[in-house]
This record gives sequence, C-alpha cells and structure tokens, in this order.
Amino acid sequence: MSRLKDLTGQNFGYLSVLYKTHPNKNGEMLWMCKCKCGNMVEVNGCTLRNGLTRSCGCYQKEQNRKSKHKHNIFYLKENY
Repeated sequence: MSRLKDLTGQNFGYLSVLYKTHPNKNGEMLWMCKCKCGNMVEVNGCTLRNGLTRSCGCYQKEQNRKSKHKHNIFYLKENY
C-alpha cells in the first residue's frame, strides 16, 4: 500500500483542502475542502490529484448561467 500524501493546505481549482476525514468504502482517503463560494465538501483525494474534482459544483452552475443553456437545451425562436 502506498503512503498517504498529505494534501492539507493545497489548492485544486476552486477547492482548498482543510483536513482528511476518513477512508471511503474502497479504502481511498476523503478530504474536507472549502470551495471559493464558501461551501464545504468532502472529496476523494484521488479525484483531487487527477483534476476530476475542482469545485463543489458551483463552477458548472456558473458556466451554465453564462451560456444561458441548461442541460444542453436550446431555446428556439417561434418563427424561423
């Protein structure tokens, strides 16, 4: 088994790692992070290091708001 890397104090996208919590059911360590929007979220350390998790979900919501599209639904004009 590999040694646990301490991620405390590191930043990954919008997330700042505060402390480790407990292992998940697969034995992977979970970390408590604070997002730049203020939300607290528990994240798998592997997904943090691999860049798969970068926010609590606020980034995607922000991007949807900017593009005015939700879930790939485009609003069409009545008259073409």
